Amino acid sequence: MLQDGRRFEGALISRDGEQVVFEVQAVGVRMTVRHRVSSVKEIVEVERPTGPTYCILPVIGVIGQGGGGQAQITADAFIQGLDEALAARPDYIVLVIDSPGGRLDDLDRIIDAIAEARRRNRGQEFVAFVHDAQSAAAVIAMACPKVFMAGGSSIGAAVPFQFGPDGTPQNIREKWLSAIRAGFRSAARLGGHSPLLVRGMSETGIELSVVQRGGAPVVVEVPGDGESGELIKRKGEILTLTASEALACGLSDGDADSLAHVREQLGLASWSRVSTDAWEHVMDRSRSEQQQALRNTRVQAVSPVLIQIDEALAKIESQIEIAKQTERDLADQKRQANAELDAEFRRWLPEVRRSPGHTRALEADYRRQRAQITQEYEQHLAELRAKRQEAVRYAQELRRKRIELLN
Repeated sequence: MLQDGRRFEGALISRDGEQVVFEVQAVGVRMTVRHRVSSVKEIVEVERPTGPTYCILPVIGVIGQGGGGQAQITADAFIQGLDEALAARPDYIVLVIDSPGGRLDDLDRIIDAIAEARRRNRGQEFVAFVHDAQSAAAVIAMACPKVFMAGGSSIGAAVPFQFGPDGTPQNIREKWLSAIRAGFRSAARLGGHSPLLVRGMSETGIELSVVQRGGAPVVVEVPGDGESGELIKRKGEILTLTASEALACGLSDGDADSLAHVREQLGLASWSRVSTDAWEHVMDRSRSEQQQALRNTRVQAVSPVLIQIDEALAKIESQIEIAKQTERDLADQKRQANAELDAEFRRWLPEVRRSPGHTRALEADYRRQRAQITQEYEQHLAELRAKRQEAVRYAQELRRKRIELLN
């Protein structure tokens, strides 16, 4: 805690009589910050929990923007949350997955982030705790070496598609489909799972069975001689597995209805959670991005009306400015006319002072002309002010309508 109220959380690198050095995580970037001892109000050192630690990351809702009002998880939010989690150096990073799938570009970036984190492995183990994992979400789950399935959950149906101009799913060209499926298989290998499983989830043309080899289930296309295989996918179908089926074919490491059950399945007597910020960061960022996406959708839907309003506002605001300038010009002209009249009155006054009658006539004529100037200009000014106020009220009405359309 600094003297000015700012607060930093992170790893204390060093401290001496001159400065304090922290490694902190901010907006997905790890950085080193240094502060003079005189600017530091307080340092609270928190010991790392003893025993295994874990951090939770959500993969909840549609993957990528454009969830049609549903909850969503974007690649940007996930990656920044993953950075937060890695900074806490947990032993386990648990992905809680409950998603119907989503965009392929976001999927690719999430898989790349997991692969990079595992490449830099600091001892973290990735665990998928699946409540529902369809399509892209199934591929993310299979990128984790450990997969646990909640009761009633399912995983599969990773059929790639893209959205057409009308927003409906459309088939992807074969030349792109081949590369996409290769990426799916790489994700399965990343998690140490059979690529045949992700093929079964994304391709209709293969048939899959499960055989027992060395006491463990193995997924094959064709059982070997003397092997008795259990058919799990026929040609023409897309593979989707229940929790028990995922366990039977070796994809799942066990059933779990809670994080406590996940811990037990991992063989841990206890573990401590670190960095709740990672979960909150992902959810908050995703909600913010979803709100922005929904707002963009609304703006696009009402854009023709907004264009008309903006054009009308530009026109009326120009008229208001012209009216203001005309008012200023008329006020200046009024002052100039009065100044000229005053100068004329002062010039004639000494010459007529010898005759009281002439003086009174001159003063009366002066007052008459002053009143005429005031009447003439004030009439024009009043008309201008009335029109300007009417224009201002119209502009306010247009702005209110614009706000209503965007909210």
